[in-house]
Amino acid sequence: MSVATTTTTTDIGSLLEKMSSNDKDLCFIAVSDLINNLQQKTFELDNNNQHRIVQCVLQSLKNTNIEVQNQAVQCLEPLLYKVNGEPFKTICDTLCLNFTNKSEDARKLDDIITTGLKTIFPSYLQKETQEYVFNPANVLMVHLVEALKHSPTTSHTNRSKYRLEKAEHGEFKILDIIIETLSKPDADIKFYLFHTPIKDLLKRNLSSRRADLRKRISILVKYLFI
Repeated sequence: MSVATTTTTTDIGSLLEKMSSNDKDLCFIAVSDLINNLQQKTFELDNNNQHRIVQCVLQSLKNTNIEVQNQAVQCLEPLLYKVNGEPFKTICDTLCLNFTNKSEDARKLDDIITTGLKTIFPSYLQKETQEYVFNPANVLMVHLVEALKHSPTTSHTNRSKYRLEKAEHGEFKILDIIIETLSKPDADIKFYLFHTPIKDLLKRNLSSRRADLRKRISILVKYLFI
């Protein structure tokens, strides 16, 4: 058992080194190898390696080579099922808070992160519910809603709490991702964890003065029967 663990650790160190390489081909192959490893049920990570791999994959999302970026996106879904605690939270925060980050660097990552979420959520819907009762994708959806509720453009005063009257591109991106996800069969049932967090937000914005916002909120209400 110890020999297998040592081999795995060594392999991980080699993969991480290659993923950080300036050689795009070497980097691409390393990310592909990591995907293959993550898809193996016997592939396990200790806390230290969880942190190292998460940081490396998230950094690969910023790679200037689109092929490496796309491979890193494919890593996200299986990686969610191999990490927990702080590394898991790091993935959720990076993916969800990017939309409410108003910096130019964050905007550059919008499309690639949107692709990542649109890969993760549909994949979960293909799984048997009982297989992952407390599913990482379910928890990730909650983080996405919380990012929207605590966005800098969202009102936090008592009388207008969670109003999205000043919502911008990023906030609408979140709403559109949730809408697209909920349009799939059984999505409202499988993504049950976020029903409570989003309920107040929907009620607060049903009568918004903004037609673009009202339209999206009405669609969500229809899907969730609130």
